[in-house]
Amino acid sequence: MSNALKWLENIPLTVAVTNHDGVIKQYNSLFARLSAKTAFGINIQEFFDQWTVCENNFISAQLEGNTYALQCNEWGDQGESSFFYVVNDGVYIQQMQRNINQLSQVNEELDAIIEGSYDVIYITDGKGNTLKANSAIEKLTGFPKECFVGKNVRALVKDGYLKDSVTLKVLEQKKIVTILTVSNAGHERLTTGKPIFNEEGEIERVITNSRDFTELDEAYRELRKALELNEYYKKELEKLKSNKHRDPDVIMESANMLEVYDLAERISEVDATVLVLGETGVGKDVLARHIHRSGQRSESGKFVKINCGAIPHDLLESELFGYESGAFTGAKRTGKLGMFEIAHNGTLFLDEVGDLPLALQVKLLHVLQEKKIQRVGGTKTIDVDIRLIAATNRDLKQMVKQGEFREDLFYRLNLIPIHIPPLRERKEDILPLVYHVLRAVNTKYGMTKEFDRGIKEFFYNYEWPGNVRELSNLVERLILTVAENIVTVKHLPTEYGHQEYSEPEYDQPENDREDEYEKEMTLKEAKEIAERKILAVAIQKYSSTYEMAQQLKTSQTTIVRKLKQYKLQVHQ
Repeated sequence: MSNALKWLENIPLTVAVTNHDGVIKQYNSLFARLSAKTAFGINIQEFFDQWTVCENNFISAQLEGNTYALQCNEWGDQGESSFFYVVNDGVYIQQMQRNINQLSQVNEELDAIIEGSYDVIYITDGKGNTLKANSAIEKLTGFPKECFVGKNVRALVKDGYLKDSVTLKVLEQKKIVTILTVSNAGHERLTTGKPIFNEEGEIERVITNSRDFTELDEAYRELRKALELNEYYKKELEKLKSNKHRDPDVIMESANMLEVYDLAERISEVDATVLVLGETGVGKDVLARHIHRSGQRSESGKFVKINCGAIPHDLLESELFGYESGAFTGAKRTGKLGMFEIAHNGTLFLDEVGDLPLALQVKLLHVLQEKKIQRVGGTKTIDVDIRLIAATNRDLKQMVKQGEFREDLFYRLNLIPIHIPPLRERKEDILPLVYHVLRAVNTKYGMTKEFDRGIKEFFYNYEWPGNVRELSNLVERLILTVAENIVTVKHLPTEYGHQEYSEPEYDQPENDREDEYEKEMTLKEAKEIAERKILAVAIQKYSSTYEMAQQLKTSQTTIVRKLKQYKLQVHQ
C-alpha cells in the first residue's frame, strides 16, 4: 500500500482524490463501500449516477438510490494539481441545507435592520474593503450605496466619494474613534467607528455609524412644535369643555368657579348624590340645573325643585311623597303625585335641605336606601329612579352635633360635596354678571341703558352679602327705575350710599416708565414688567378674562393666574 493510500486510510472520512480532469486516482476503503463497482480510473462524475454542483464548492450527488454531499478542495501533490473530495451522506446534506437557510435568513434580517436604520451604517473588513452600506449613505455623500460596496475606503477617499474616513482611523489606531464631520450637504454629523477583533487580536471588521445632528435637531424642533400644538389643542378642548354647556344661567370668569363647574361636568354622568354648599344667593340652584342638563337624565326625566324651607312642615311630606284620595281633610279625591314621582327618571333638587324636619329626614333616608316611596295615606310602595341633589347654606356638621340633623342622612347626602364660593371671593365674575343682566333687561324692554365707570367700580368693590341674587336684583332695579340712559353711583339706593369711585391708574408716569428699563435688572424682571403692562392695557379694553385670553392668544386660566400674580383686577 502506497504512503498516500495509507494516509487516506487514516482519515476517518469518506475520501477520493482525482487528477485535474476528475479521474479518480486514489480513495480509501470508506469510499469503496459506497458501491461494488470499481472506482479507480473512472471520472468521479461518471462514478455517481447524478451530479449537481451547488454553492460554496458543495456537490449534491446520487449513487444507487442514496444521496450524498461532496465537498471539493484543490490539493497540490508533487507539483501536480489534484482534487480532494470528502463525501457525506444525505443527513449531512439536510443539516447543511438547514444551516445555510438559517444563515441566509439571519443575513437577510441583518440587511433589513441595517437598511432600515436612519443613521448611516458602514461595514468593512480588516483591510478596509467595503462589505455593507445602507441607503442612508446617499444623504451623507450624495452617492448611492452601490458606489461603495466592494471598494476599499482608501480608494473611496482618493476618488472623492468620502471626505474623511473614520474606518481608516480605526484601522490605524486599533480602537474606537469618534469624530464630528460636515457632510457634502453641509450637515453636521457625529460618526463613530468600532473595530471587531478576532482571536489573534487582528481587526476582522470595522462597523461605522454616522448620525445627522442637523436633521436630528430639526426633528427635535418639529417635535417641540407638535408638543406645543398638542398642548394648545388640549387647552382649547378644556376651554370648549368648560363652555359646552354654558347658557344664560351660567356666568363665570373666575378660576375657582371654573373649577366648580369642571367638577360638575365630571360628575354629571353619574347618579351619585350631590350636596351643594354656599351662602344665600350664590347660585346653588343654577349649579344643580347645570348638573341635570349636562347628564343623561335631562333626556329621560325632569328637573324638579322643592324648597324645604319655604313649605310648612305639615304640608312638606305630602309635597314630597304625594297622597292618596282621602288621606286628610282637603285632599283631592284623585290623590296627588309627589315630587319624587314627578322627578322619576330625572333629578330632584332639595333646596335648603337643612330645614327638613327630623321625621322627614328618616323618610328621605329610606328613599335613598330603598329607591321606593309610599304616598301619604297609602299602603303600596312605588319604585322611584331619581338623582338627588341637595343644597343648603347651613352648617350641617354643626347641626348633626346639635341633634338637628341625622348623621346617617348627612353622610348619604355628602357623597359629593360642592362648595360655591361667595361673590366677594370671586370678583372676576361680578362685571360679567352685570353685563349679562344689563343685556338681558335692555333686550327684554327695548332699552339702551349703560353703566358709567364709577358705578362699575362700586359693583366690583362692594361685598355683596346677598351674592349673585342681590347683585342681579340691584342691576335690574337700576335699569328699570333710573330715567337717564347712563346709570351712575348717584342713582344707587340710599342703603348702598353715594360714594364716588375713581378710575384706577394702571400706568406709571412717563419718566418712571423710561427709567424702568434703564436700571439694571434680570430678564425675568423685565418680562414681568412687560407682562404687567400688557395686562393693564387689556383689562381696560376687554370686559372679561375670556376676551382677554382670546385677544392675547393664551388660555383663560393663564390670564386669571397672571392677574392674580400682578394684583390686577378687571375693572371695565
